[in-house]
Amino acid sequence: MTASCGLVGTATQLFYARTGVGIGEATLSPCAYSLLGDQFSAETLPRALSVYTLGLFIGSGLALVLGGSLVTLVAHQPPVTLPVIGAVRAWQLVFLLAAMPGAVLAVWMATLREPARRSPGDAAAPASGGLAAFIRDNKLVATALFIGSALLAEISYEDVWYPELFIRTWHWSAAQAGLVNGVASLTTGPLGLLAAGWWSSRILSSGRNDAPLRLSVIAAAAMTITATALPLSPAPLLAACALFVLKFFMAFAPVLVPAAIQTVAPEGLRGQLAALFIVTTGILGVAGGPTVPGLLADHVFQAPGGLALALSTSALVLARYPWSP
Repeated sequence: MTASCGLVGTATQLFYARTGVGIGEATLSPCAYSLLGDQFSAETLPRALSVYTLGLFIGSGLALVLGGSLVTLVAHQPPVTLPVIGAVRAWQLVFLLAAMPGAVLAVWMATLREPARRSPGDAAAPASGGLAAFIRDNKLVATALFIGSALLAEISYEDVWYPELFIRTWHWSAAQAGLVNGVASLTTGPLGLLAAGWWSSRILSSGRNDAPLRLSVIAAAAMTITATALPLSPAPLLAACALFVLKFFMAFAPVLVPAAIQTVAPEGLRGQLAALFIVTTGILGVAGGPTVPGLLADHVFQAPGGLALALSTSALVLARYPWSP
């Protein structure tokens, strides 16, 4: 589907091709969570998930860096004529080149063997109606894992506003604001992923089976404090320091919640529950994170400094639920 993006002729065709890319990407994490749940013990699973999620962070960063370099490399190249395809312009060539590693990875993935099921005796869990029955019978667990983590995801996706916050509040340039936010994402974010996996696995090894949820509570409380205080900081240096702390704890949930899901889910529902986690956090996080502060800034906090108040208020309200008793 990535290669198809380089072969389209209309915006509608590009939309469908990008939709296909999204569908392909959406299958990855639910399958990976389930595979890792079979491959690793409950004690080592959080560490495995932290390394897996770290790969996603690094991959996204490399995609931006290498993608930008690739665009620069071919931007001024004349159209290239390829067999069967015909003339291909520079922007189309970028998609075709970006798709090539996927073909190699697909061949390699086809050689991997399915790991043995962690609990073969439970493999008969119903595939139809099982998900709804699990949620109905475990309302408190489902609410914490899916709604609570989705609200935390909303706070995480509010970070799209932080560069603008530095620009509006402390009159930084776009380059300065982007640099601070980017460095925070590439340093304390991955460190948070690894710390969450290591810390959780260590607690689990001591016999505390609720380690992922307990650490999620700590992360939610830390996110509440930092995300609420950051926009109200009296100086940009303090705000930047709070941003680094916030990025660290934002990385806990993507490791700990999937680990908790794989621990409590019946054998035949682990992939479906992982998919539900991604759906709830994706929809509420991606849609609500950038939107809620914008709505508050436009309709409630309209005075100068309104963006800071909107970010602080939305973080306080959203983060209140996941770690409250």
